[in-house]
Amino acid sequence: MLGNTGNRLADEDTPLAPTPLVAWRPANEQLVLDAARNGVQGIVPRPAMVYGRGGGLVSSLVQSARERGAARVIGNGENRWTFVHLHDICNG
Repeated sequence: MLGNTGNRLADEDTPLAPTPLVAWRPANEQLVLDAARNGVQGIVPRPAMVYGRGGGLVSSLVQSARERGAARVIGNGENRWTFVHLHDICNG
């Protein structure tokens, strides 16, 4: 959602600059936030890299590392991503 922030730390006030892959998310988040006007309470979590149960982008990185000896990543490899396990986000 934040795109490439370079060496800058990102927080809740960092402007959105989503990559094309997730460009649809800001509109969906806004729907959740706008629902508060109708009495619906919602939150918009933004976990970066969710892992667990063998799915998602993290499993793709692991699979590419197993097949090629190194993970295939977007960018020059200097990316810094935060990882969170699925069970730390929800009771799933």
